[in-house]
Amino acid sequence: MTTALATKEEARRIFVAMRAKYRALYDAVKKTHEGILAAGKTTMGHGWDHDLRVAQTDILIAEDPRVGEMGWCVGVMHSADRHYGEQTEEVLRGYFALLPKGEFAVEEHVMMWNALIEHSKKNSDADNPVTVALKDADRLANLGALNLIRCGQHHPDIPACIPEYLGRVHPESTFRNLKSCYDAISVVNLEWEAMLRLPKAKEMGKPYFDYYRDFVKRCAQEMEEVGLYPFPSE
Repeated sequence: MTTALATKEEARRIFVAMRAKYRALYDAVKKTHEGILAAGKTTMGHGWDHDLRVAQTDILIAEDPRVGEMGWCVGVMHSADRHYGEQTEEVLRGYFALLPKGEFAVEEHVMMWNALIEHSKKNSDADNPVTVALKDADRLANLGALNLIRCGQHHPDIPACIPEYLGRVHPESTFRNLKSCYDAISVVNLEWEAMLRLPKAKEMGKPYFDYYRDFVKRCAQEMEEVGLYPFPSE
């Protein structure tokens, strides 16, 4: 087991190899996302770009190559629950049918299935290795510059920020009931730093969390420049 993160060139080669090996799955999920947009629906921030990033992150942080390969496949599929609700399991069964025959043993299929069902839940000591990697990969893929765009897609019904609460979290903001996209960074994203379990995930995540801490400061500085931070009391 290596503890070093892959180089950019290595990561690119891994992606090309996985895309070729699992082409049927890749094309099917991509077509699904294209269909969602063609129907005039929103991906709610869980589009094709996110699935690809989760898949690639998973295979790069996994402690075992086999777990990483299983993780790449479930990463590509993992947004199904966001789009299909009660039909999710039916859709996932269709995706599993596209995996190369005989590639995965029965017990590996079980681990992959459980990872997809459990990936949005809190960490558990009972998580299998594929689930651990998928949870870490999903959290990492929900960080960084692109995620700031995705946050607005996922929460189009709340303000970007509430000027009166800039620099702190709205007291009523929770994970399930965020009051602004700004709060999502502190209430959701920054809290994930302590939840990462894999060594490579922690290493990969450090610059993302540092970027978000700097971003929060930058938001306040920009509003301060125009006289809106701290927000003047009446």
